[in-house]
Amino acid sequence: MKSSKILSCFAVLSFIVVIAHPAQAAIAKKIKIASYIGVEIGADIGQYEETLAYSRNQTRKMYMDEIVDAAVKLSGGNFNPTGMLGPLQKIQEAADGKRDINKAIDSVGIGFSVGEFFKSEIEKLHRTNGITNSERKIEFVNMFPVINGRMMYNSKVQYDHYVFIQLAHIGGGQFKMTGTLGSINENGTERSFEGNGYLVNALAQVAEGIFRSVMEIDRPAWKNPNPVLTWIPGPADISSLDSREARTYCTGQGARLPLADELILAHHGTAYRNGGIDRFRIGENYFVGDQMRQAGVPYIVIFQNDGENGKATVQAVAGQNGKVWCVKGGMNERNTLIQNLYSIRRKLDSKGVSIRFFPENVLSKNLPSIKAVESLLINLNAAEAGLDESLKQEDLLSTDEAISVLKDAGVSVNIPKSILDSMN
Repeated sequence: MKSSKILSCFAVLSFIVVIAHPAQAAIAKKIKIASYIGVEIGADIGQYEETLAYSRNQTRKMYMDEIVDAAVKLSGGNFNPTGMLGPLQKIQEAADGKRDINKAIDSVGIGFSVGEFFKSEIEKLHRTNGITNSERKIEFVNMFPVINGRMMYNSKVQYDHYVFIQLAHIGGGQFKMTGTLGSINENGTERSFEGNGYLVNALAQVAEGIFRSVMEIDRPAWKNPNPVLTWIPGPADISSLDSREARTYCTGQGARLPLADELILAHHGTAYRNGGIDRFRIGENYFVGDQMRQAGVPYIVIFQNDGENGKATVQAVAGQNGKVWCVKGGMNERNTLIQNLYSIRRKLDSKGVSIRFFPENVLSKNLPSIKAVESLLINLNAAEAGLDESLKQEDLLSTDEAISVLKDAGVSVNIPKSILDSMN
């Protein structure tokens, strides 16, 4: 009994991780981590969900069906319920008990193993990222060294943070894991990092989260790209609108539909920063106020599945519903220029044959101007720029060449110097 208590105490001690880690990044000093990592194995959530998925009657029926099915197979069809159900029930109960015993045996020492794997993952992350010894901010220290076979407490080791790992089985050998980084000084803050998957994979994710939180350097915060804009969400009680409803709603708010570039930039900021909005979800459509190659046709931003992060594209649509954000505030110089260029592009199409349908053996007086406008739109990285399949790479002009061609055609394009410098 005494030895088991000693082992239990050692297990608790061997589960504590301590990290000297301020709550913010860009730490100048070394981080001292105790070699003992705190691990708590929670309930089997997968088994809990499976239990709750069936009523008492369903569970009883399933249990009896298993026993009867086994009895029929063993009897070769000559089923004698009186003689077989009792023994089979005991066999099944014994098997279940054996599984529980094996599960308990296999769980012995898992906390220590998780702790050692955590340390090896931190070490691997140092090496993988090329962190030299002088650049390290994480060091492991042993608060309880073993001397002459006895575990001693080293009072000289100082620390001010800890890491405690909790894990729970969620079924199929998969685990959900949380690593909590907590401060033991006066502020008492905690930060948690999540991992999911097989045990080693989940732990690797937790270790990487803690590593990044300590090692990452301070970087400039996200800058509001359009500080003059005020964002107004769409109606809360309507999931989607048609294009007329979207424009009418924004007008009623004393606002306008945003341009595609304005909307996408705000999406990158997220709803938790000034100038940002809710992140797009895969499959969502948002109306925008752009007028591009096609006059009078509503345009939308479509957020499509593109690997892990998704991709926002701009398309002209008709008769399609979508979500809406509205903005108060004028367009910046770049967006004003892009809308003016698209206006010129539409006028050129209306005076001659569109380049989209222009045969190579037919001359069009507007073709040089169309190529010039398309070249400027591409140089500005405008939404939908470069989508004209008939425009070849060799047709593209430099910014100065395009301005000169348009000037010769009597088309004046005023490009502010700050934008012109960025295009060359």
